[in-house]
Amino acid sequence: MGGRPVMIAAGAADTSGAAGLALYARVAAAAGVDLRPVTACVTARDREGRVRAVQAVAPRIIARQMDCAAQSGEVRAVFVGMLARHQAVDAVAERLRRRELGNVVLYPVLGCSGGRALMTSQGIKRTALGLVPRCRLVVCEADAAGLLGRTEVRGRESFFQAANCVLERGSEAVLMLGIRKGAEVLDVLLAKDSVTEWPAGDGADSVGEALAAACCALLARGEPLEAAARGARALAAEAG
Repeated sequence: MGGRPVMIAAGAADTSGAAGLALYARVAAAAGVDLRPVTACVTARDREGRVRAVQAVAPRIIARQMDCAAQSGEVRAVFVGMLARHQAVDAVAERLRRRELGNVVLYPVLGCSGGRALMTSQGIKRTALGLVPRCRLVVCEADAAGLLGRTEVRGRESFFQAANCVLERGSEAVLMLGIRKGAEVLDVLLAKDSVTEWPAGDGADSVGEALAAACCALLARGEPLEAAARGARALAAEAG
């Protein structure tokens, strides 16, 4: 498939097919982008969407996958999803640095599912300190922003406070998902010198992971950052 933009995606091989690498592959295909998958962990997810088991992949294998993926063509963007362990965070961050990979989009999977933690406390700290500074864009809901910014999020103002903490870590921008403003639900793109917001609109129920992967695929295709953020919901809905 010569000539098509290439996107690396690191995340989970998930049994549901509705999350992780299978989801990223559908998004990339809908965008006309070639995906190079990097398996960071394996997850067993039930029909209700709860993660029942997680198996981490050895950091040296993650690093080797990143090396091979980076050699397979001109990589235009990198998506980082669920990593599960701080060793995986370190491996991905080090390869981003060593390979000088840009247009990095992070969707931090940090919470709990089915009573199971999806990232260790050490991993949350390493994500904030090691991965966020290498990202062009961090896409997150309120809970993840709060964990990264070490700020309790209880509403719009504290969501902005947490997102600003993420910016201070070194990310170029934060796409804040599902902010309520009166009766509206907004997506807000927060950068160091600007705030841009728009209605979530049709497809507002798109999962954040799909939307974040869509942002990355559109960046790989050459879209400017704001255009990629605005167009992500439509692409995520198209990818199913």
